[in-house]
Amino acid sequence: MITSVLLDHEPVADGGFFTRAVLLIEGAATRPRVDVPAVPGGLAATARRLAARNVQVAVRPGKDAEFIQMRHPFESRGSGPLLTILVGDVYSLDQIRIRMDALVGPGAIAGGEADVGELVVLAHVPTEDGGMELQTVSLPIRVSLARGGLVEPDIRRMPISGAGASVRRLYTFRSYDEGEAPPQCA
Repeated sequence: MITSVLLDHEPVADGGFFTRAVLLIEGAATRPRVDVPAVPGGLAATARRLAARNVQVAVRPGKDAEFIQMRHPFESRGSGPLLTILVGDVYSLDQIRIRMDALVGPGAIAGGEADVGELVVLAHVPTEDGGMELQTVSLPIRVSLARGGLVEPDIRRMPISGAGASVRRLYTFRSYDEGEAPPQCA
């Protein structure tokens, strides 16, 4: 799975900025430079090859954002200021786009950088050895007059070891998606 952000901003009449961020979530086979091993069965088998399972995108508005609007075709849930977008499974040939439009007021950017928001992508990704790992990609989005749009990703990987552990973790993840409280970890 490949995660990237396209970021653009433009001034508005009151001195603030309109910021547009497009989150791209792609299976590895969509990029021509990424080496995807040949799969018996050709293109149809490659299209069914799992790139990530149970993908979710959490959206947190930044302290300087006056307004945020998300554009996507997926089911979503809100809890206070946090929005969770339930993408589901991503396959090798998938290209998913989630767009965030934000308005940043004129006073916020006067201090140098404005905190627009943060996108956090959470997914179970298959590993080369046949296991699964939980990947968390945090993408804080900021705007600066001097440097333009800024995104500094933070990627964390947590291996899920053993067949029983992977099934238990995936079930916990799904149960949490369905509104149940996550179990306490020892």
